[in-house]
Amino acid sequence: ALAECGTNLVFGSTFLVLMKLFMMLIMLVSGCGACAYVEALAVAATFALAVGIKQLQPMPFSWSPDFDDNGLFHSAWMLYLSATLALMGQLSRVREGEDHGAEMDMVRRKADLGAAISGFDTLAETD
Repeated sequence: ALAECGTNLVFGSTFLVLMKLFMMLIMLVSGCGACAYVEALAVAATFALAVGIKQLQPMPFSWSPDFDDNGLFHSAWMLYLSATLALMGQLSRVREGEDHGAEMDMVRRKADLGAAISGFDTLAETD
């Protein structure tokens, strides 16, 4: 389709890769901003896995006709899409106020830690 429009194929594919990279970075930043660290890390890791498979072509896949490197890439890309769906679900729950994710866990942990420290202080004073 790009060749029919007269667009340089190399420029078109480079543009698509940069656009996907930019979108992945936006998802990573928005996920971290909403304290959805696990989902954001899964998006980044699966994106890196898919791009790494496509660019590096692991050893048995690069020379053997018995292995399908394109199928391996598409399997990794499906993992990326499922991680993206998980991140979008977490972002929608945070937006609706149903789940505050790791932020509320950190607040609870700090409160528990403060109670434990004050408990140790009172034990030390009684001895």
